[in-house]
Amino acid sequence: MKFLASLFLVMVLFSATAFAQTQDKVLATVNGYEITQSAVDNIMKSLPAGVVNDKNSAQIRENALNSLISERVLLDEAKKLNLEKDPQVVQEIKAQTDNILINALLQKKFGNQSFAPSEKEITDFYNQNKSKLKDSKGQVQPLSKIKPEIAQYLTNLKKKQALDNYIEELKKQDKVIINK
Repeated sequence: MKFLASLFLVMVLFSATAFAQTQDKVLATVNGYEITQSAVDNIMKSLPAGVVNDKNSAQIRENALNSLISERVLLDEAKKLNLEKDPQVVQEIKAQTDNILINALLQKKFGNQSFAPSEKEITDFYNQNKSKLKDSKGQVQPLSKIKPEIAQYLTNLKKKQALDNYIEELKKQDKVIINK
């Protein structure tokens, strides 16, 4: 019986130790709010490739932690001042929430869609608009020089057309009344 009790105790201790090791390490606390290792890691992961290296990693981690601390201190002060109840702040929060929702919808609708123009579309656009594609000296610019700009313009145009079409579809299914 003692053996089973000892085995059970060892298993409980092992489980507790394993659980503790999987807990997120608290790096700082601001007014009871815990800033964790994973929060700093998320900032590190969001940085552009090549920014963090072996030489500056510790300094960037420290900067990320300090940034999170500063953010929390400012947020706490804003809450102490009841700014979240200020009508202008409430309106701005709603506008930001609306923008986030719209961006999520558009990402869901168009996120996997490619709007890149084909080589033919780029060439056709160039040929149809040569007279408008002149440099400061009045010379028609070669396609090879302005191809990236044309491709970007056509990509943006395709995105706008897709968005306009989607909005028109939604307007047809929704009840839209324009008062004159």
